[in-house]
Amino acid sequence: MLRRVAGTFYWMARNIERAENNARIIAVRLGRIPGSWEEAAAATVYLRTTANPDHRPDEKEAAADLGTDSLGGEREWEDLLEICASLADYRDTGLPMELEAILRYLTVSAHNPNSVLNCVACARSNARSASDAIPRELWEALNDMYWNVKQAEDEPLATGDLHSFLQGVKQSSFTTQGVIESLMPRGAPYLFVQLGKWLERAEKTARILNVVCSNATKPGEWPHSRQYYHWLTALELVGGYDAFLRQYPPYMNTQDVLAFLVADPAFPRSIRYCVEHAIQGLERLGEEGVSFESVKIGEALRGLIEQSGEARIREWPLYDLEKFLDRVQNDCNAAGALLTEALHSGGVTVERDAMIYIQE
Repeated sequence: MLRRVAGTFYWMARNIERAENNARIIAVRLGRIPGSWEEAAAATVYLRTTANPDHRPDEKEAAADLGTDSLGGEREWEDLLEICASLADYRDTGLPMELEAILRYLTVSAHNPNSVLNCVACARSNARSASDAIPRELWEALNDMYWNVKQAEDEPLATGDLHSFLQGVKQSSFTTQGVIESLMPRGAPYLFVQLGKWLERAEKTARILNVVCSNATKPGEWPHSRQYYHWLTALELVGGYDAFLRQYPPYMNTQDVLAFLVADPAFPRSIRYCVEHAIQGLERLGEEGVSFESVKIGEALRGLIEQSGEARIREWPLYDLEKFLDRVQNDCNAAGALLTEALHSGGVTVERDAMIYIQE
């Protein structure tokens, strides 16, 4: 029974975490949008012409004023889609690279497997199929979360309402995490939930940093104001801005931000913290009587720990760090794929004692 539902616990946790992460990422991006792009552009043009009455902006400057430059236009919408693992699928739809279409695709589209709605729906479905092995309160929290998200599917997207929607998704995720920590026995089902959470979180932090590093190393992005923007964005997308300021001065030094988000041993969204806890989960599963025939899962994760020390991160140029971040994403996904394959193929050995919390 445990082998059959272990993948359910794992993917329930990944989908809850993915919904929360994507909601936070969208909310951060929305927070950078002025009330009206046209008003912002008009203000910029006014300031320019006041300083130089004979100057009239050309098409390139006008496009920048409307938010299509490197800090607020099509590239940034593509970055948002990439971080939410939806860029390739969105391009395949043929939809325009416009605000409303992108936001609907990322939040409530039934055609996007990584939309907030689909992630919550999958987590709810996972919970329902294992309802006899989870606390009743967890099912109730996920069911409420689903219906709160579902009711927004057919409603028009207004910025104010969308902020409330995204905040509700994050709060619902926090509620489910609280129920899991408060009420789930610390047996194998709980450990599969934790394994899914930590792998999803590590992969998302790596994905965010990969996009930010790629932008920060482009020509023309080296003025301090640009670098400050990129690394501030990275911290906000991960939800680590406040925690970072408690340890470092607010200068957004590149190496400080990278050391914090990659190698910090105490911040619960750093890559090192997440991977270490995923490894601990695998080891504790072994203690619970669950063993994996494939040793590649642990090997992939331990290899990441060896390379994620703070001293090493501070020595790497950004170009080398991008390769490491690619590996983090690939190894987290590979570990998840190996785990899922092992569960489906019977490559998992479950001792009788491991089934103590699972009832037929």
